Amino acid sequence: MRLVSLLPFFLAVVSMAAERPNVLFIAVDDLRPELRCYGATHIHSPNIDRLAKRSMLFERAYCMVPTCGASRSSLMTSLRPAHNRFMNFLTRADEDAPQVDGLHTHFKKNGYHTVSLGKVFHQVSDSAHGWSEAQWRAGGMTQHLPENRRIQRNKTGSGTKPGRAAPYENAEVPDNAYPDGRLAEHAVEALDRLAKRKEPFFLAV
Repeated sequence: MRLVSLLPFFLAVVSMAAERPNVLFIAVDDLRPELRCYGATHIHSPNIDRLAKRSMLFERAYCMVPTCGASRSSLMTSLRPAHNRFMNFLTRADEDAPQVDGLHTHFKKNGYHTVSLGKVFHQVSDSAHGWSEAQWRAGGMTQHLPENRRIQRNKTGSGTKPGRAAPYENAEVPDNAYPDGRLAEHAVEALDRLAKRKEPFFLAV
């Protein structure tokens, strides 16, 4: 399987052998360049470091706005935030910039099978027409795990408020007890499945 991997805003692995290579697009919430491949020696990040060694490392690619939904919409549409678009975390690209094709839509229009797993746009239904399959999210609020609620109670004497979480969690549970673990498993399964298709794919995780 020939693959291009994109980790915005940091890494790209390009396979020049394929005219239309498969693309793996990895989006990560709140990932600063606090990685060993960026010189942060106190960070242990072996998997990303291995990817960086065989990739192009972007050192001046900046988040356009410090808000989740707005920055994701900006990245996916290549449009800068402005006074009338991409202003908050509830931003929808298909409402603020309906005339612009997102990155995934561009791939779909050019013969790619496009798949979204996890949080690509902030709103799961945003720009849904650009995906070849229904978008999938792992779901679940990990701060509600009994182990993590116990940590929070010991620290503050009370549980977390709805929609809020402690700054850290350390429940001794399998990876797939957390949404990220379930997402990783689903992404590996999707890569295996999509690799068997005749058309190239764009998989956003």
